[in-house]
Amino acid sequence: DQQKKEFTRALFGSILFSLGIVAFLGYVLELEAAYGWQKLTRMAIHTSFGFVILSIGILSKLFFEQVEGSKRSWLPIPLAFSVLFIFILFSQATHQQETKLIQEKIELEAKSIVEQMKSKLHEHEKALNRMADRQVNFKEITQQEWLSDAQRYYEDLHGILGIRWADENHTVRWIYPHIENKTIVGLNLTFEENRYKAIKESMQLRKVVPSHTIDLIQGGKGFLLLAPIFKGETFKGHMYIVYRTDDIFNKMIKNDNFRLSILEDEKVIYESNKNTIIDPNINPLVIKLADMGYNWKVKITPVKTYVDNFTTHISEFILFFGFLVSFLFGFSLHSQQLKNEKTRELLESQENLKELNKNLEKRIEDELAKFKKQEALMIQQSKLASMGEMIGSIAHQWRQPLNALAGHIQILKYDHRENLINTNYLDEYTDKNMKLINFMSETIDDFRSFFKVDKEKTVFNVADTIDETYSLLSAQFKSSNIEVKIIKNGANVSGYVREFQQVILNILNNAKDAIIENNIENGIITIKENESESKAIIEIQDNGGGILDSALDRVFEPYFTTKEQGSGTGLGLYMSKMIIEDNMNGKLYVKNSLEGTLFIIELEKSDA
Repeated sequence: DQQKKEFTRALFGSILFSLGIVAFLGYVLELEAAYGWQKLTRMAIHTSFGFVILSIGILSKLFFEQVEGSKRSWLPIPLAFSVLFIFILFSQATHQQETKLIQEKIELEAKSIVEQMKSKLHEHEKALNRMADRQVNFKEITQQEWLSDAQRYYEDLHGILGIRWADENHTVRWIYPHIENKTIVGLNLTFEENRYKAIKESMQLRKVVPSHTIDLIQGGKGFLLLAPIFKGETFKGHMYIVYRTDDIFNKMIKNDNFRLSILEDEKVIYESNKNTIIDPNINPLVIKLADMGYNWKVKITPVKTYVDNFTTHISEFILFFGFLVSFLFGFSLHSQQLKNEKTRELLESQENLKELNKNLEKRIEDELAKFKKQEALMIQQSKLASMGEMIGSIAHQWRQPLNALAGHIQILKYDHRENLINTNYLDEYTDKNMKLINFMSETIDDFRSFFKVDKEKTVFNVADTIDETYSLLSAQFKSSNIEVKIIKNGANVSGYVREFQQVILNILNNAKDAIIENNIENGIITIKENESESKAIIEIQDNGGGILDSALDRVFEPYFTTKEQGSGTGLGLYMSKMIIEDNMNGKLYVKNSLEGTLFIIELEKSDA
């Protein structure tokens, strides 16, 4: 009970000290609120000072009592809280500095946006003045000349709705571009208050003046930019540009990092990026355009995603790190006061854990070695099965030339009896039989090349590789009355060409076996090469009757086969899937078609 009371007093004193000192130093150092607090807490300065004095008294009394009684000290608690409050102050100062830097960067970019707006508006004013000067300086300017001039300015000044000329009676005479079904030509501009005020002001100041926001005859909100035309002291009318508010500002302001609002008499007349989320912690920048004669305020507020790009969260990390360090610091001090028995128990637990880890690592290594050994065995079995199939292919490829050689030898005997053998006969006989022998030799070279091991990835042509693979099997397919159709495209892929040939070989042999087992009279296998923007797609389809739905999901499992016992190893498709997906980063899958089975291979194309 006594220990519980001491612990409670120490905890209470530490909390009082931390709250009081943080609040007090927040006022003294004038740290602004980072998380919605007043000077770090809502505590008044005299209250915080009182908390500090009270907590020092509680902790001092408890400390001296423990020293006198030679009891274990609760000093780690106040020390830990003292470390924590230092980190809190540091976190607040860092956050304040970061926010200040972000605010300065945002203000700089925001001012740049406003300067761009001013520059664009100034360009429009200069263009309008040039048109007004042209109207005065030329003795007589025809409507066609004016329209041609207006067209050039209209195309150069992006975002404007139109250019107009009103005479000395403020009646619109010429407009560009022409507007159907709108009674603008002949319209007197003084019919509406804001238009009239702008006309009056421009005549008094003799310079370009913008109007307040008006309802446009074409529909929507907009404003006018009017340039008075004077010849000497004689007023000759106005040249003015019509703007639709959204159109002109959307052209001028192309920035997704800010929500830009334009206010006239505190009313929003334009706002960009309305649906974006703004950052409430950054003060918006408000810039007036009164120096240009515009009764506007530009309010620029950064969107949250933009501010997040510059926010480092260092202050949050410091705060988190402070909690962690203060906890570890207090815990380490307290741990030193624990009995040696607890330390020994911890060391024993660590030793047991190390021993367990060693045993676990050994078991993992043993299982991994076992798996690799099994996988190597499976690969070897698959190679042996492929080699057996290749030997059968060699037998088919050699049967016809061997029969031809045997026939030639028999004929030689009879020709000798008939005294038909001479030099020409021997030359022709030698050439003919050497061609057969060379064909058989080339067949052996093709099969030897097939079994070479690829050490490095290469870029190869899919169509050429399929042709080369089928040439090894063509005799077998012809003898089984199976037609193989190859539809080429010519895509290139990167990978191990011999392994890819192994996959084509496995799928073709399975298709052949299915056609033979199901007694299909006119067997057909179609190899179709397609390509998308980024992939080469090889489809191999047969009319061998397909695979049972119950077995379709298992065909790529090791040692699973749909053939009769002894007719297949169940490794061909497993190895094929491993080659395509693990070694060549592609996809291999199968599905049933109307007449048989469809295997699909997808590989990334290579530009090399």
